Amino acid sequence: MERSDAGIFYIFYGHHSVWPPRLDLREPIPSDVRMTYVYGAHGHRSSDSGDVLGYSADAADFDGDGKTDLMANEMLGNGLGDAIDTGNLVILSGQDITDSTAPSVSE
Repeated sequence: MERSDAGIFYIFYGHHSVWPPRLDLREPIPSDVRMTYVYGAHGHRSSDSGDVLGYSADAADFDGDGKTDLMANEMLGNGLGDAIDTGNLVILSGQDITDSTAPSVSE
């Protein structure tokens, strides 16, 4: 897959047993694997089609709370008001990611 097809940011949570040797995202994920995904780019919302979420990403403690946060760029995401295709940085709090349940994702 080329990066032009980027668009879904997958988060896999820690696993208490041995990871499956392979996770094919085209197939159903095993029930013991916790995963959250964030649509952007070529995802499933018509207004966000082509936003290119996750072309690049990084992980660091951006807010200084001692938890690793995740950041992904959204190259052509819509900005505030009428700003179309201006781009965004999407940051997922490490606190939310490490809680016992998957974080909710909202716009």
